Amino acid sequence: MKKKKLIIDTDIGTDFDDAFAVLLAGVSEEVDFLGVTTVWSRAHERARIAKKVLAIAGREDVPVFAGISKPIDQSENVWYGYEGGGILDEGDESNDALEPEKKHAVDFIIDTVMANPGEVTLITLGSLSNLAVALIKEPMIAQNLKEVISMGGVIVEGGTYDWNNGKYPMLSEPSESYHGLRFTEAFGQLAFIAKCRAEGVRDLGCCISPFNSFMIMQGIETLSLRVQREADNALALARYFKAHPLVEQVFYPGLEDDPHHELAVRYLRHGFGCVLSVVLKGDKRQTESLVDHLRLVSHLANVGDNRTLIIQPAATTHSQLSEEEQRAAGVLPTLLRISAGIEHIDDLIRDFEQAFFYVKA
Repeated sequence: MKKKKLIIDTDIGTDFDDAFAVLLAGVSEEVDFLGVTTVWSRAHERARIAKKVLAIAGREDVPVFAGISKPIDQSENVWYGYEGGGILDEGDESNDALEPEKKHAVDFIIDTVMANPGEVTLITLGSLSNLAVALIKEPMIAQNLKEVISMGGVIVEGGTYDWNNGKYPMLSEPSESYHGLRFTEAFGQLAFIAKCRAEGVRDLGCCISPFNSFMIMQGIETLSLRVQREADNALALARYFKAHPLVEQVFYPGLEDDPHHELAVRYLRHGFGCVLSVVLKGDKRQTESLVDHLRLVSHLANVGDNRTLIIQPAATTHSQLSEEEQRAAGVLPTLLRISAGIEHIDDLIRDFEQAFFYVKA
């Protein structure tokens, strides 16, 4: 399986979230970790923090580059997300091993993307200043980046819970920063969401880019449409594979003869999920050949993507196990796991049809 080429652009500080993302990328076998770039106030010190996090993960080989420290308009900013030494110890200031690369983060992003057209994924965990300046210096990176992933989220609170039950003093006791305000007294069942807005936004920043916010909201508001399309495609693919002469078995609860179909009908609504498994006739190498010849379907271990994904566990995720251990875990040599995406079903079936041409039972 081809590894995903990845750059993480981060405003890493003492908060654990960015450090955790760097650690996960560092230990993932699915990632070709090309480098870390840092952004926002005191980007050089943030780079040293990133270097130490990578050292903890045993990934000193991953280069780190300091980037933009001020907004593009050159206005002043403050050191959000960093309250002191954090992970850096007293002697780390003179530790040359934590010194970032000499090249600027912006130049690293440009050079790496242009050298690997259509292959690099950029994950942004902070201000977009590095990416913005990179686009200004070299507009062609917009066409050569595979994708840019931004992280954010939405808090959904029903407003029906009794927060004044004695278990949440941070809501029911006076707030010093709001002149003794008791959120439960002032806002009732909306106390939690009111505190999130009044104190969380003020203290944590929540300064996501407006365009990123728009894109995330577009994604969240259309989630049900995409999931429905994925479920419909999964059922259609399951029926297609069920009737295919080169397929031995199909596992999908939406099929009427599946042993779990009755329970699925009872508990699930609007479909049966997007993941199905099929066992091909033939051998392991023939199954690998089918995966290799797919053009639209992507060879990735993820599930729940907009794109249809496929993986052969025996040759990838479970390849370090012996065949006996694989079979004990239910992993057959010709087993394929498919996560249906939102492509048109005719295009998906056409892709599998042309790939089956290379498989002989």
